Amino acid sequence: MNFQRYVVVGFSNVFSRHLVLSRTRRMYAKIASENDPFSLVIVESPAKAGTIAKYLNANSEHRYVVHASMGHVRDLPQSARQTNLLPAKFRDSKWATLGIDLDSSTFDPMYITLPDKIKHVRELQDLSKSAEEVILATDEDREGEAISWHLSQLLKLKNFKRVTFTEITAEHVRKQMLKPRSLDMNLVNAQECRRILDRLAGYQMSPARTSSNMALALIVKREIERLNYVRSAYNSITATFSFGEARLHSVNDTVVATSTDFDADGNYPSNTLLLTNELANKYLPPTDGSSKFTISELKSSPRRSKPPKPFITSSFQRECSSKLGFNVGDAMRGAQILYEQGYITYMRTDSDTLSKDATMLAQFTVQKKFGDEFLGSNTNRVSDGAHEPIRPAIWEGEFIDPLRLIEHSRKNGGQLSPKLVQMYELVYERTIASVMADMVTNITSLSINSDDVNAQFRTSTSIVVDRGYSAIYQSSKEAQESKNFDELAIGDVLCAINVTTREHTTSPPSRFSEASFVKELERLGIGRPSTYAQVIHTLKARAYVQSSSKSSTDGGIVARRASGISENSKVPKHSLIPTLTSLAVCTLLSEQAPLYVNAEFTSEMEKTLDYIASNDGTDRNLFLKRYHEELNQFVEQVMMAPDDSSRQARLPLLEGSNVEVLVGPWGPYVQRLQNNETQTIPLPETLAVNWTQITPSYLNALLDLKYNEQEALGIDPETGLPLYFKVARYGAYLQLGEKGEDGYKTQTLPPSFETYDVFESEEDSVKMPISFDEALLYIRLPRTLGTYNGNECVAGFGRYGPYIRYEKSFFSIPSDQCLLKIELEEAIEIIVNSAEKSKKNWNKGVLAELGRMEGDMIKVKSGRFGTYLNWRKVNAKIPTLFLDAPEAIPLSEAWSAIQEKIKILPTRSKSKKRNQSAIAKLPPAPKRPLSAYFHYSAEMRPLVKDKCKTIGETSKLLGQMWADEKDKSKWDDLAAKSKVNYKEDLKKWKDKCNELMGS
Repeated sequence: MNFQRYVVVGFSNVFSRHLVLSRTRRMYAKIASENDPFSLVIVESPAKAGTIAKYLNANSEHRYVVHASMGHVRDLPQSARQTNLLPAKFRDSKWATLGIDLDSSTFDPMYITLPDKIKHVRELQDLSKSAEEVILATDEDREGEAISWHLSQLLKLKNFKRVTFTEITAEHVRKQMLKPRSLDMNLVNAQECRRILDRLAGYQMSPARTSSNMALALIVKREIERLNYVRSAYNSITATFSFGEARLHSVNDTVVATSTDFDADGNYPSNTLLLTNELANKYLPPTDGSSKFTISELKSSPRRSKPPKPFITSSFQRECSSKLGFNVGDAMRGAQILYEQGYITYMRTDSDTLSKDATMLAQFTVQKKFGDEFLGSNTNRVSDGAHEPIRPAIWEGEFIDPLRLIEHSRKNGGQLSPKLVQMYELVYERTIASVMADMVTNITSLSINSDDVNAQFRTSTSIVVDRGYSAIYQSSKEAQESKNFDELAIGDVLCAINVTTREHTTSPPSRFSEASFVKELERLGIGRPSTYAQVIHTLKARAYVQSSSKSSTDGGIVARRASGISENSKVPKHSLIPTLTSLAVCTLLSEQAPLYVNAEFTSEMEKTLDYIASNDGTDRNLFLKRYHEELNQFVEQVMMAPDDSSRQARLPLLEGSNVEVLVGPWGPYVQRLQNNETQTIPLPETLAVNWTQITPSYLNALLDLKYNEQEALGIDPETGLPLYFKVARYGAYLQLGEKGEDGYKTQTLPPSFETYDVFESEEDSVKMPISFDEALLYIRLPRTLGTYNGNECVAGFGRYGPYIRYEKSFFSIPSDQCLLKIELEEAIEIIVNSAEKSKKNWNKGVLAELGRMEGDMIKVKSGRFGTYLNWRKVNAKIPTLFLDAPEAIPLSEAWSAIQEKIKILPTRSKSKKRNQSAIAKLPPAPKRPLSAYFHYSAEMRPLVKDKCKTIGETSKLLGQMWADEKDKSKWDDLAAKSKVNYKEDLKKWKDKCNELMGS
């Protein structure tokens, strides 16, 4: 059997011919041990494994086996079930699920091998026993150092080498292999300390890392500032001349107020003039051409702009967002691919100084492209090469030109999407610009006096004198259009082409975009650049921040439901908007544990971790002890607080009112106390997304609709039943008759009927936003339009909007067509057009085959809703970076997307080869206790099932009855008893299982 020159144990998108499937890994490991001696190199990712294996084994007499650890292999227990993997003496301890020994003064973490990595670790152990030497080559940051330490513990390595790769090129890899070092335990301790802090905070305070709490507080604070902001109106006057526009600056030597002069309360400095409509008309110069303007001042001054520094992690994330439109997560994923394929250096760095070789190469590139005159003075510090910024990797003594990148990638067996090429080009241009000359501009300001109203107009222009670094790299801000002042001089008399006045309104502070949020975190010293992407991901996954992503990983389904946001909520894509859940969390933290939402405290904590990493003598255990004591104090205060205080979303507009908004497990709801009765109603989804509409008058109107005797819109002439207008969590709807009556029916209404400016309380009555005649048209839906090819065409309105139903398919009605007036001909046209479009997409079929995983091909397909990934029966979205070139998706990225989709698919029981005799001994686990609602449903279902045609209608009716039930104490008591019984049965079951397993 011919053995390959090198072995890649793992998955590789670049070298798919060396792909080793999981079921044959042991065979390859056995072959490796029976042949020539080899060295085992362990890296983090499969893609990097393939690239490094190629470089190490090319023209080498020694053989290297490169294996990917697939990320972390050990961690603290993730759930109570995983505590069984702890040593027996710790399993029953009160802190077992926490995974940290709270009884010791050293806060010792109790690590377990991650269940999905157990088989993987065994393969590593087999290989390490056969290898001549083991080289741990994980990333150079804290996480990478920790992974190497965990591997050394699991593999029981006594003698091993530690190397890191700043870039994945042949020359650099071979060079670094000659410079092994020992494990940096200071970095390991810092990472472990951070993990302990996050676990303590996550289990006792909030399911987010410590820095995420402060980050969340910043987003909530900005939203509250926007809600409290007082908008102010002001006017401006603009005169248009032959060279451009000039704006009114002062009147009678008093400066005119502009938007920057107003504070959040609408106040402006007393020494400025507020141009009201009346004053604007008063000081508006004549527009008939008779007014005279004279140039009173013409001043020029040079301005030098220094070249930008090379990218560090945070500046790279910001620029990718500003220039390329990537979110932080996409930017880091793209950088990871470029790094693993050997085109840029390591992307998690806070160093902005280039190495000597990189500096000389960048300078050479400048000379070659632009000439010596574009070189800057070399005053920047030069690093030792161990820690560098993000820059292009060096291939055969040069940086690869972006124009040759795709060709170079193909020659090396890879494939890059256009977006990745754009990302590389950004890194390339920024690196070259950093060694170039300053950009010199000439700023010319012009003052023009109006002789008619004793007013002064001002304008300015900027002209580039020396391009410098801007010859290759432009700022993400748009360049201002230059005006030509060359022919102007002081004393010149000008004639205005036009003079206009315009009314403005001040705007509240902008919400954070991901780019501006990263900048703010960096400014305050919260977290570290390498953690920003994870912080933003956590806030979205936990539904603390409104996100357009519909992924339900990391507990997202429950979190999104509690926040009041569904998968169909219209959420802005580019702004970080907090949810009501985050408001409740931050309110609780600010009142009970203000330290955890204090920027200085969080920044000092990060500095302490840096001190631990640099081994400056900081006492790790003392730091953890103080943190844990403060955390326990917070938990005690929360336990003593009233139940509602921890769930209350305190909005400024509701202060002092009789209504409040609370956050519950089934979503936010409105509550008020009236006539000694607690009245509640779910908060409509549109309000959960937009807080500005949550006002006392609107919330009281919602409650009045439910609890006060409501007049019907009218009596339906066909059924004789009253027709009511109502609002629930998912929006406005019509109700015909009362529950249980023959002919009872509900019909969803479009979101336009929830508009809060037309739906408000008027003393004791509620103004309805829909007329009776219009309501009759909606309650008749769905309506049959006619037949087409022997099948009915039906028009209706559902949760996803207006539709046409034909056979078993649904077709959306375009927004420019009215649902209530649509006719059969128009419906047929919609059906035919949709069918032709769908057929065209379906005919595309398989667009590309990316490679096999676990024996089956991952394909890029095109379907009705666009391109997608397919593996077996699993379909997944195309990663954002590859939407414009899905055939260029690396196999590892495609496999990750498939795995993420598998996580959120319904689990199905699969037969596994186990010790059936051992399992047969274990008794069945007790069933989980029923909630109050399920007890209620079990009692009421027999009474209502005959009134409904389908199980779905029965469930819907029961849900409505439960929402209207005023006294739920009976079923709450039943649920509480069930919970107590369950805990007792569960303890007995665990004891019995431990007894059987022990025997």
